Amino acid sequence: STQSTWDHYRMSDYSKALQYIDAAITHTPTVEMLYVLKGRILKHTGDLDAAWEAVEKARLLDTADRYLNTKSTKYLLRNNKVREADKTIALFTVGPEDTPSYNNVVDMQCMWYEIEEGDAYYRMGDTITAMKKWLLTDKHFQDMEEDQFDFHAYCLRKCTIRAYLELLRWERRSHRHTFYLRAARRVVKGFLEIYEAKQKGDDLTSKILLLTDQPRKPVKPKEEAGEEGEAEQKANQYDLHVELEDPLTKSLPFVKALLQHAPQCIDTHVLSAQVYFKRDKPLLVLKSIIAGLKIEGSNETLKNLAAQLKTAGHGATYPAPVKAVLSSELAKLKV
Repeated sequence: STQSTWDHYRMSDYSKALQYIDAAITHTPTVEMLYVLKGRILKHTGDLDAAWEAVEKARLLDTADRYLNTKSTKYLLRNNKVREADKTIALFTVGPEDTPSYNNVVDMQCMWYEIEEGDAYYRMGDTITAMKKWLLTDKHFQDMEEDQFDFHAYCLRKCTIRAYLELLRWERRSHRHTFYLRAARRVVKGFLEIYEAKQKGDDLTSKILLLTDQPRKPVKPKEEAGEEGEAEQKANQYDLHVELEDPLTKSLPFVKALLQHAPQCIDTHVLSAQVYFKRDKPLLVLKSIIAGLKIEGSNETLKNLAAQLKTAGHGATYPAPVKAVLSSELAKLKV
């Protein structure tokens, strides 16, 4: 029955797959992974509530299993239930009684949770809070780079050259990590949305959702507040600032990181073209369009940007060499 379930699941025949998985659960209702598989099938049908209920049944069969706790938390976030997700993951991240569990999640650099939580806020229309969650991933990578400084001196002092070379190689490829690239793409999209909202005069701060059970207390000076103050200081430290005045400039480091570490991804060139178009950098837009169309020649977003660039090039006061390059290269693209 389980094999038949997988066969129909891979063929996207979800109704048949559900019939077989229900039969398997009826036969052996104590196997946790059967409920996880049922949750995956229901997720693909679009029934996120039922998907979470199935995964939650698996979690309750073995509450000491971190994997099942993680799956239940992820399905809650994909269903935009941030409070419930925070309580579920807190079962494995409980620190001292006076420490918020979310601090522990960030301390452990639990990047998948921050990205999924940011996605949940974004789907609910709260772009600013979503950006704060996504930017935490970038902060983790910055912390990793700072932590490496002590290792440089240690390796040279102890003559551990092999480990030192491995560190240098890792430094070059660290930003190719899936979590960083996911977060970077989302951050660039967020800054683009903030820019668009600013152009329209929309106030994104009015859309911030307060989904915590209690309002945050004012942060006391560290020397006065003791352990409780340290927890509050840490919570404030993790509440990152999102640039609302000049979002396009703030997006540039992420655009450059994507171009350097994920040039084979079509989203990289679409996002870079959009950012540079809004910054009125025609040659950089053209470069991104050409690179992106080599990857996916039918991409409509890039074709539309090329058409807009061609129109803008006729009326703009660009230098003659820039206009010549635009005219020549866009003609080759046949837009």
